[in-house]
Amino acid sequence: MENLQRLKIMVVDDSLSARMLLKNAFSESIKKHSVFIEAADGEEAVELFKKELPNIVFMDLTMPKMNGKEALEEIKKIAPEIDIIMVTADRQKETKKELLAAGATNVLNKPVDEDELRDICAKIAFGNKI
Repeated sequence: MENLQRLKIMVVDDSLSARMLLKNAFSESIKKHSVFIEAADGEEAVELFKKELPNIVFMDLTMPKMNGKEALEEIKKIAPEIDIIMVTADRQKETKKELLAAGATNVLNKPVDEDELRDICAKIAFGNKI
């Protein structure tokens, strides 16, 4: 994986343990070639996004202050091309449709499938669209 770019990965969730679980789900190769930026709510995510300009964002849906969908919409105004993967325990098809319509690149269900996560990161790292 010598062609792998250094990724800036933003992980947004109001639960510290959920952020840690998601970060731990990444392969060792991804962790080795990445910088993780963490936010505890949507409001913080938008502010950190402006400062850090990550390559990809993994964002929880249900959070205080500003929920994930609102933060998704705000970040997409700043950088329409950014890949934002919504991570949620909500398994309703309607919720997934709404998030994709709002600009999410993909919607992952909690608990996150590690193979799916690795596949998404590999595509981003090598410059391919998800």
